[in-house]
Amino acid sequence: MIYIKYIVFAVFQLFIDVFAMLVTPIVVLFCKPDGNLPNWLFLFQTYDNTCDGDEGYQTLHRFFPNNSGWFQVYANRCGWLWRNPAYGFDLLLGVTCQAGDMLVITGDRATSDAPYHTGSCSWKLYRNGTLIGFQYYLVANFIGSKCFRLDAGWKMWNIEQLGGANNDTGTFIMTSSGIAQLVFTPGINAKG
Repeated sequence: MIYIKYIVFAVFQLFIDVFAMLVTPIVVLFCKPDGNLPNWLFLFQTYDNTCDGDEGYQTLHRFFPNNSGWFQVYANRCGWLWRNPAYGFDLLLGVTCQAGDMLVITGDRATSDAPYHTGSCSWKLYRNGTLIGFQYYLVANFIGSKCFRLDAGWKMWNIEQLGGANNDTGTFIMTSSGIAQLVFTPGINAKG
């Protein structure tokens, strides 16, 4: 049942993401000077950063590294929201873990596109023996300096520390509550 729920949510997320990408140039016009959107637009903003982006975006991916002048700030904020469309919606479609839930992590924890390491890893979240959420992460060689990356399910790696997991595999009992946001990001990435 959880897999059917995920497919429905992922399809819904796809439509929301397309809509968010189309309205981003308008949404960014409502940014406050501190880079945050007003509360009524919070579903379009990342919950963990302003519209100016995180450090990695600011140093590596912004359209305009200097970020000076109204247009450069505007374009860079659009870029961040295009990179993370409708992030707040993904949180609304998230899975909430509670103290006592069990998180099972298997696979190769070194799997990554940066630094590049092929492999896969999975997370499964159980409540009273019933699967309530999962994450599957895969990185595979593609062509030359590119790799295929798939992240599907709910971002369990955002809540795993609540069970004491620290880049470990095994079974962990959650000690507090948290939310793992919905994720479906297939892509071809540079090997980093």
